[in-house]
Amino acid sequence: SPALAASMWPTVAAVASEHGLRVGSPCPSPGGNLSPADWLTQFFGNCTGCHFDFIAIHLYETQIGGVQYWLSTIRKFNLPIWVTEFNAPSIGQTYEWEVAFMRQVLDYFDNDPAIERYAWFGMRTYPDVSVGTATSLFDVSRLALSPVGQLYKPALNESDSYTSTTTATTPVSSGQTTSPASSSP
Repeated sequence: SPALAASMWPTVAAVASEHGLRVGSPCPSPGGNLSPADWLTQFFGNCTGCHFDFIAIHLYETQIGGVQYWLSTIRKFNLPIWVTEFNAPSIGQTYEWEVAFMRQVLDYFDNDPAIERYAWFGMRTYPDVSVGTATSLFDVSRLALSPVGQLYKPALNESDSYTSTTTATTPVSSGQTTSPASSSP
């Protein structure tokens, strides 16, 4: 629950502080009892005095509109966004379909200054996995990058493809923000 996670958060924050790390929010994803924004709102409401440098979210959508919608719901926290996992569950789909989806999403992420980092979910998948095999970056049968992996690889090599120059802000427990944080990506 958001309240339980908030009660345990000081331990996470202490480890991050000890190592000089930036602190991201817990990472909700659509599909649970609460939307990501509602979960985070409850969490922040119970995490008095907690500090966050960015909002983390997982996105599993089959249309760019779904990706845009879920991101729009967490923008209210006024922090950079890390999409720590994303893909389009592709059971019954082809690599070509997944590549078309990835092109749309990468273009959107790369042109949205709020998106500070992103990571594709699915290094390698097998037919019995719930996301399908077309999401895989690696084609296990050929021991080579899949078409999806070939498209995603340049994003790994260009720092501006997964990082922006967005300045992090420090939220207070009410969800408002204060001055820019001193930490950097």
